[in-house]
Amino acid sequence: MEEVYNLSMGNIVQASRSSERGALICILARTLAFLLWPVVIMDRLVSSNSNKLKLLDFDFNLSRIFIYVHHSESRLLDDYDKQVLEEAKSSGFSTILVSNGEFNSAENTDYIFRKNRFGRDFGVLRDMARSLTLNGNQTISFFYLNNSMVWKKNGIFDLINVLEKSKVNVLVFPTESFNPVHHVQPYFLFAKLEKDKFNHFSSSFNWIRNFHFRRSLIYLNEYRIARKLLDNDWKIQVLAPYWKLIETENRVRQNKFEELLDPTYKLYNPTQHMWKSLSKFHISGIKRSLIFKNPVGVKNSPTNARDALASMYK
Repeated sequence: MEEVYNLSMGNIVQASRSSERGALICILARTLAFLLWPVVIMDRLVSSNSNKLKLLDFDFNLSRIFIYVHHSESRLLDDYDKQVLEEAKSSGFSTILVSNGEFNSAENTDYIFRKNRFGRDFGVLRDMARSLTLNGNQTISFFYLNNSMVWKKNGIFDLINVLEKSKVNVLVFPTESFNPVHHVQPYFLFAKLEKDKFNHFSSSFNWIRNFHFRRSLIYLNEYRIARKLLDNDWKIQVLAPYWKLIETENRVRQNKFEELLDPTYKLYNPTQHMWKSLSKFHISGIKRSLIFKNPVGVKNSPTNARDALASMYK
């Protein structure tokens, strides 16, 4: 894992290559960003950072905490969701399910909370961090994961084993992106915290606000989270650094005589364009959006989860 010290949180990043496709992507990204900013600004003006998750004044005095943020149109857990909870529970974590579903119980789940806001809201991270208590525990392992991915069997086992070897008081994120600005992709966050850092951690997400539009959440929460944490004196690590992912992907492609990725290009999405290589960094999961929507037009993208997981690089 590598520490991220210098995040360039500026404007749209221009592609390092001069291809027409790269230039077109940049133009479209700038245009979209410009058109959406009035909506984002309005959303920011009416937003707040008050708790939205109803925790019923429950104090979590737990030493190993796994928070799974679930959102689906069916409002039901699928087999991949259940597998994640089972592997986290078997790894010794107290499992907390936060879902838009209406069920009152679930296997391998210690606590269930209902969320009414759309999507995999960052407010869950803020509200959970605020609600945790340390009491007699000297250290605490905190693992926050949303269900935007489907995972290989034993993939969560493997990921947990790697994450628990990370340094104390360092916040670990999975991947990073340069599109449209340099930021971490926070579909999971892991931290092994010492007692004297716990209160600081609990208050480090107070800046996260409750937005009404997905674009606001991305611009004002996701793109800013690394910078906010760095400014708050946290060290950050990325499990699968962008440039190492490209190197790994190209090494495998070269052996298979396949078209290589441009090693200087900054607009690839790691979880989309380099999805097969994530498993080389112990992230044995695939974005649901890649399977069902393919939003960035990846060539030969997977069409079902089972075949996709089987085709990830060993």
